Amino acid sequence: MNRVQEALKHIRSIVAGKGDRTERAKKLAQAVRGLGNHRWTGVYDVEAKWYPSSPTVAELMTLERPGAPAYPTIRRFPSLKD
Repeated sequence: MNRVQEALKHIRSIVAGKGDRTERAKKLAQAVRGLGNHRWTGVYDVEAKWYPSSPTVAELMTLERPGAPAYPTIRRFPSLKD
């Protein structure tokens, strides 16, 4: 098994694991950050709303770095283009 396959197996085990969702998100951020030379890694909880007047909201669950996050909540309104 190569390094990428091992990393994916580890990530899948974290995501499918038992326990507190926030704690699993923290473990996931640590695992992803450990794969490379990343200054920070964040895991966001994304809530998609399927109504034209409602935004898609992503809220930071965990951040693996020192200091406060610059964007703890991200809103993407459907009228904006990617």
